[in-house]
Amino acid sequence: MFIPLAEEHGLDTVIGWLALEAACEYLVMMEVEAGQVPLSINVSANQLLSENFADQALAICEEHKISPQWIEIEITERIFICDEAGAINALNRLQHNGFKIALDDFGAGFSALSYLRSFAFEVVKLDKSLIMNIHKDAKALSLVQGIIAMLQGLGLEIVAEGVEQIEYVALLHSAKVQQMQGYFFDKPAPYDQFLARHARRNEPT
Repeated sequence: MFIPLAEEHGLDTVIGWLALEAACEYLVMMEVEAGQVPLSINVSANQLLSENFADQALAICEEHKISPQWIEIEITERIFICDEAGAINALNRLQHNGFKIALDDFGAGFSALSYLRSFAFEVVKLDKSLIMNIHKDAKALSLVQGIIAMLQGLGLEIVAEGVEQIEYVALLHSAKVQQMQGYFFDKPAPYDQFLARHARRNEPT
């Protein structure tokens, strides 16, 4: 809901640049204190389709001496609905500059399958609505398993969103999904708290 609200008030582009600047600053700090950790950034349609977005994003990374490979740009299918040709051109430029591209909220809309043919995404993030109740709804589980098998057949990296119960973890592992996110693992936290936990996990024993 946040990005559509920002778009409505014309604030999404400014917020997007601030987010990228902050991501680079966090990556610099994490490299020193806890090792390199990739970060994902949601990008709005207006920002992605703005002139020279890919080159400006690269310039910000270079200014902070951060390789774009550590930043994953997340977009939703709404960007294609706004301007499919423009979106594909912008995404190709980002990919050329070294950024990783993810299709977020897969399964929440109706057209995402066709966009998998239009652009070579590296990551697809399954929307939490697909994951919900797969431990007690046979149809939901079969649907998710079929989607996962299809995405794996396309050679895509899969991330399951909305993993909130241990039962989900076992079923997703059995479907060979290695990356998951959700409240079962952790809740959103300020950077300093995240860094403290991450640094402790990487301390030598």
